[in-house]
Amino acid sequence: MENITRKQAKKIIKKGTKKISDLDLQKVIDNQSFFEKIINENKALKDTISFVKLFISLVKDYFAGKYKDVPYWSIAAITFSLLYLFNPIDFVPDFIPIVGFVDDALILATCYKMIKVDLNKYEKWKSKNV
Repeated sequence: MENITRKQAKKIIKKGTKKISDLDLQKVIDNQSFFEKIINENKALKDTISFVKLFISLVKDYFAGKYKDVPYWSIAAITFSLLYLFNPIDFVPDFIPIVGFVDDALILATCYKMIKVDLNKYEKWKSKNV
């Protein structure tokens, strides 16, 4: 079985963002507890919990119109990366214990690195607008 590389993860995210719609944003918002549960239950994803919560918060604030100072591409990248968790047959199938979520973790971590500047701006805004 082959592991996904960071370069492949970046390519997957870039391709996936082109298909994101407002319905996908709503799906992320509606499934917040699912994402948190999956992350808390899988060792390979544990390190992503803090920024996944931030991802979801940003999508919620963007969708509600509270925060728009972010390129839509960043919102689409977050949305795609989170929805990637829904796909049981992704690069490494999720039914394979621990290893099945390694590609999911890499997709989430790569997304974080790709949008870190936008996420930092959002965090500053969020801390002032709580």
